[in-house]
Amino acid sequence: MASAGIIGAVLLMGLGATATLRSLGGSATWADRANIGDSFGVINAIVSGLALAALIITLRLQSRELALQRAELAMQRESLERSRVELNHSAEASLRMLHVDLIRMSIDDASLAAVWPPLEPGASHEKERQYLYANLVFQHVWLGMWMGDHTDEQLHRRLRYIFTSPLMREYWRAASSARASLVPGTDEYRVAAAADLICAEYEQSTLGGSRSQG
Repeated sequence: MASAGIIGAVLLMGLGATATLRSLGGSATWADRANIGDSFGVINAIVSGLALAALIITLRLQSRELALQRAELAMQRESLERSRVELNHSAEASLRMLHVDLIRMSIDDASLAAVWPPLEPGASHEKERQYLYANLVFQHVWLGMWMGDHTDEQLHRRLRYIFTSPLMREYWRAASSARASLVPGTDEYRVAAAADLICAEYEQSTLGGSRSQG
């Protein structure tokens, strides 16, 4: 608005100078004409300056608009990424709940339990049920940690608690071949690796205690 007012004033000055020149007509001296010519030069300089200022203002406005557009696109990408992660979490949680349901069915029905590859060949049905239940216990810990986004320290505390059970450690040793398919770098692999270490610590502690008693 301010620049438009200045441009309007400059145009009026130009029109005024033109009118002055016309009114003088043939009686205008060379000095008068020179003064009027100088005024036109000043007007041209002002117009050029205003044009440059308008160009700078336009470029700044365009730069700000582009920055706002980039910020909005970044927010949209972040929102899409969060939605993708939430969908993946929901899908994985649903898949694990299906796994839990299958394990429960195997615990309740020996004929269904026989469908799963045995963790320990020749083990009794009672032992297999205990292993299946131990699997549910571990899945419970895993889901709680994964969905709650707990720290490694909290994870280790829970794993140490469940591996105080000799049957949990026995199950973990029996299921070692099943864990060979885990992909390195994934959360599940990281949790299983931590469980391996904790289980081994308890085994060493138990073995050392047995030797000292012997």
